[in-house]
Amino acid sequence: SLAIVDSGGASLTYGALDRGASAVAAALRDCGIGRGDRVGLAAPKTTRAVMALFGILKAGAAYVPVDSAAPVERARRIMADCGVQAVVATAGTLSFVPDTSRLVILLDEAGPRG
Repeated sequence: SLAIVDSGGASLTYGALDRGASAVAAALRDCGIGRGDRVGLAAPKTTRAVMALFGILKAGAAYVPVDSAAPVERARRIMADCGVQAVVATAGTLSFVPDTSRLVILLDEAGPRG
């Protein structure tokens, strides 16, 4: 059964949501992200962003949401001020990643890539 349907019509089943979230969590854990770490989430509001959000939580980290329509400098300042150690981004939001982030996971149609 469907877990999520976004405004563009894309959908994820509960199984696909769990698999994708687990992949994001594994990628974060493999790079040392865990309990108490902060992870920026710079992605448009889609099913993939929800998958990433659950993956961040599965890794034991806290997510810092950043509006993908925000100005780049504002987004970078928010993430730097929050001390994010990693960022989950899309190709369109890579410019949001602050210099202090040690890991970027690119969230695209193929799933998370580190």
